[in-house]
Amino acid sequence: MLLYGLWQDANMTVKYTDIDYNVFSDAARFVWEGGSPYQRSTYRYTPLLAWILTPNVWLHPTFGKWLFVACDCVVGALVARIAQARGLDDQKAAAYSALWLLNPQVANISTRGSAESVVCAAVMAAFYAFQKRQIALGSVLFGLAVHLKIYPIIYALPLLVVLDRPALGARSVTSPAQPKSYGSGSSSSSSSSIGGRLKGL
Repeated sequence: MLLYGLWQDANMTVKYTDIDYNVFSDAARFVWEGGSPYQRSTYRYTPLLAWILTPNVWLHPTFGKWLFVACDCVVGALVARIAQARGLDDQKAAAYSALWLLNPQVANISTRGSAESVVCAAVMAAFYAFQKRQIALGSVLFGLAVHLKIYPIIYALPLLVVLDRPALGARSVTSPAQPKSYGSGSSSSSSSSIGGRLKGL
C-alpha cells in the first residue's frame, strides 16, 4: 500500500498522502533549519514528532511513512507478546496479532502518513512493560504516549487498577476483622490491664 500510495501521488489528481503528513514534513524542515515547528501555521502536535521526522528533510520524504509502518509492526509483535504472557498459545497469539497487522484500515492509516501508529506503539509497549512488572519503564512509555497524544490518558485509571490487583487480592484473602467481644474474657483482660496501670502509678 505504501508503494501504491507513492504511485498515486505521482500520477493522480487525488493524492493518497494525508495532508497532515505534509504538515509534519514542513514542521520537520523548520526544525532542521533551526526554527520552531510551530512556524507551520497548522502544526498542532508535539515538537518531538517534528524532531523524529527530520529525516524527511535530509534522508527521504517518505521516511516518516516507513517509520509509521514499522510502528504498526511493533504493535503487532507486542499484541502477540501480551497474549502469550496472558497464557494464550502461539496460534491464538498470532491470530490476535493478525487482526492488527492484516487490517487494511490500519495499513491505510499508516501508509497515508498518519502518526497514530507511533502513539499505539508507545501505549502497547507501556502495557507490556506493566505486565512484566517493569513499573519504571512502563511509566516512562506511558508518559511518552500521553505526550504524543493526550487521549491515552484514559488508560491511566485501568492501569492503576491492574497494577493494584495483587494488593487487592491480598486484602481479599485475609480474614475480616473479628467483632469485639464484650464477654467475661474481654472484661477480665481489660480489668487486669487497668490493674497493672494502677500498680504502675
